[in-house]
Amino acid sequence: MEKTEKPEEKPEEAVQRVSEALREAIRRQKTSQRQIERVLGQGKGYLSQLLGGNVDLKLKHVFAVLEVLGLAADEFFLGIYGRSDAVAVKSQAQRELEELKDRVARLEKKVGLDPEPTSKL
Repeated sequence: MEKTEKPEEKPEEAVQRVSEALREAIRRQKTSQRQIERVLGQGKGYLSQLLGGNVDLKLKHVFAVLEVLGLAADEFFLGIYGRSDAVAVKSQAQRELEELKDRVARLEKKVGLDPEPTSKL
């Protein structure tokens, strides 16, 4: 029996799937979008813009909202993608986090700051 691979999800489809899952998570937590915006230090309408596709949805945005909601990112992605796809998303997120850490370290060095040994992103 020949194994068939599922078709690759288009980026727009992935963004829509994640946006819908975030909306549902917000609804389940009984938290208003405005409350989340305040915690994130964003203006009114930010989440509507983000979830409506008017602002590029990036992993850092998803992680920030999940953190405000008190939800684990791995469980969130497992819920919408299943195990194998969630592992790929987690790997991508870890790579992006490492890139951000490297960028922060380079910027700190460039401006003459000593990086804090326990700094967290």
